[in-house]
Amino acid sequence: MSIFNQLTMVQLTIDNANECQRSKTEPRPLVPVVSDVPFVPDVPIVLIVPDVRDVRGVSVVLDVRGVHGVFANARCPKKNRTPRNAEVRSRKSQCRVGRPRLRKGLSSDASSEIWNLEFGTWNLESGIWNLEFSKAGTQNSRAFQAFQVFQAIHFFHSFQPFQKRAVSFKNETPGGRWKPESLFCVYNKANTKLFRVADVLGQINIEEKMKKAIIWIIIAAFLLSGLTAVVFSQPSAAPAIRVTPQAPRFTDAERQAELAKRRAAVAAKMEDKSMLVLLSAEPKIYSNSVNYVFRQENNFVYLTGLKQGGAVFVMTKDGDAVSEYLFLPRRNPVTETWDGKMYSDDEARKISGLKTIIPTTERSAFFDALRAKQPFSAKADGITIGAFDTVYMLLPSSPNDGNAMREFRQENEFRKELGERNVLNARPIFAQLRLVKSPYEIKLMQHAIDISTEAHMRSMAMVHHAKWEYEVQAEVEYTFRRRNADYWGYPSIVGCGQNATTLHYQIPKGEVKSGELLLMDVGAEYEHYTADITRTFPVNGKFSKEQAEIYQIVYDAQEAVAKMTKPGVRFAALQGEAARVIEEGLFELGLITAKDGTQFRRWYMHGLGHWLGMNVHDVGEYGTPLAPGMVFTNEPGIYIRPDALEWLPDTPENRDFIAKVKPAFEKYKSIGVRIEDDMLVTPTGVEWMNKALPRSIPDIESFMARASKEMNYTASIFPSRH
Repeated sequence: MSIFNQLTMVQLTIDNANECQRSKTEPRPLVPVVSDVPFVPDVPIVLIVPDVRDVRGVSVVLDVRGVHGVFANARCPKKNRTPRNAEVRSRKSQCRVGRPRLRKGLSSDASSEIWNLEFGTWNLESGIWNLEFSKAGTQNSRAFQAFQVFQAIHFFHSFQPFQKRAVSFKNETPGGRWKPESLFCVYNKANTKLFRVADVLGQINIEEKMKKAIIWIIIAAFLLSGLTAVVFSQPSAAPAIRVTPQAPRFTDAERQAELAKRRAAVAAKMEDKSMLVLLSAEPKIYSNSVNYVFRQENNFVYLTGLKQGGAVFVMTKDGDAVSEYLFLPRRNPVTETWDGKMYSDDEARKISGLKTIIPTTERSAFFDALRAKQPFSAKADGITIGAFDTVYMLLPSSPNDGNAMREFRQENEFRKELGERNVLNARPIFAQLRLVKSPYEIKLMQHAIDISTEAHMRSMAMVHHAKWEYEVQAEVEYTFRRRNADYWGYPSIVGCGQNATTLHYQIPKGEVKSGELLLMDVGAEYEHYTADITRTFPVNGKFSKEQAEIYQIVYDAQEAVAKMTKPGVRFAALQGEAARVIEEGLFELGLITAKDGTQFRRWYMHGLGHWLGMNVHDVGEYGTPLAPGMVFTNEPGIYIRPDALEWLPDTPENRDFIAKVKPAFEKYKSIGVRIEDDMLVTPTGVEWMNKALPRSIPDIESFMARASKEMNYTASIFPSRH
């Protein structure tokens, strides 16, 4: 007979057990019929049940579900003594008892008298009932230390969990002192008493028999699936994948104060008797009548917090007097039916803290007055905006500033209509102010980075299931949406194998292959602030020797930059340090023949990083010395493109170079590695804002091994490899 046969559950049908009286106040319990028994032990049906009266119709089944009973094992204290513990009732008298005398190993919290029956098991060899209880209302309480083993066995055989039923401590000895006994009564769904077990474990040898039962249970757990760890192991380690913490919350007053502080800082940099005019972003056409999702212009959000199109913000400075105005579209039921809710004036005031709001129906009149150098008077509320010779707008820095020519097209066109007016570019003011982040901004950035960190972790955990790059990218952007990011801060880059050697690889159609590296450069945007994080990791969870050698050079360059970072250092110095480490490493691997400051650029062709904030490549002068509150990316890389040598001009120097580096090139070709972290300059150095994301080779390998066990993907989602 197997060990598990000895632990078979037994259902007893017993009638006319006069000793048990059911409480009238208790609900009728249910004993579900077990119709589908996947396992029937090879044991006799007729059993000898000691100390059980009126036993009839004994049948062997796998479990007893939803049973209800009364369990008593207590004694009355001396007369006139009022203990603090569980109340025990009888039919003729009532007294309060001390802590219930449960057998050794039971959890008996004196603050409660209600217990739940979890399991009833019958040991066929020893003839012992094991009745397992847990205290009602207490999470994870258990009758004795092997309770979780029962749970594991129960789960292992795909049974549904037992339905808990209340068990009370009740005096079954009318008018007398309490007797130390174990009394257990079970009822069926018709409220017929099924059986009474009086001291089924034996009043004298309860502890010894319980120990024997526990030993059998532990042995069974070992034989089944090593489930002893469930019972005896230390508390499990924290999950490998770090869930994004809660988003930062700000009161209306905090947000309004932050925006007012920014507007005051801009006003302080404006010339006297001047005006700032900011326009909402224009809708961007995706195709024909379909637009891209609207995204407000960064500086407009920076000063107002408003994300609705069609608005205009105006700020004037006349000596010490600074005035602020907002032109806002009126709510329109037709527009809201098609495109969603619009701001009311009160909602715009609540978000921005701006007091003076003018309907955009008067915007054209304001622009006409601006062109004519005349004051503007609104039709309602007696609002007047004075005329000023100097006007600040967001403008391209030159006709060759292609990005700004596209982004600020409407501002540039309007400037032409102002003629000989003194029109100044406001972008340098915002570039200087936005370069140093306030604590408010850092909290928003940190949340974007936390979302991105989770997306990286989940992707690293599932990559061994994926067959295509787009499957990995889908996990990234699913996480962005799941954590309420605005979306990505830039198109995601997910490239495997030689695709990792393309800096801005954006067509994730390549195959994900075991043994290759996958480079993932992705960042979520939250409340107009973006993250920018890159990790390169092996699909199979283990770096090869060649992959590790390239990776370590990039890692060392990152470390060197971080050690140099502190207030007062200039960005150029950090770039020089990263270049020095990478050049040295490439020379040692034989991928360059000279440390001349140029050859290494064939494999490391970009700069160290960039400012980070509302743009992924945020505004700010790179010649500015570092200061606390600045955020930049630290992202060196090495890219051994498989066709790199073919594109070199056919010169004697290049032929000599190719001949010397060819062996190393063949060894490392198609390996692309970039590591990118978001760095916050502090008063004493630097903080790695995405430090929770594994970065070193041992940490990545260890994380992938643990995290892969936390992802529940199936073959129906990811087809098997061929």
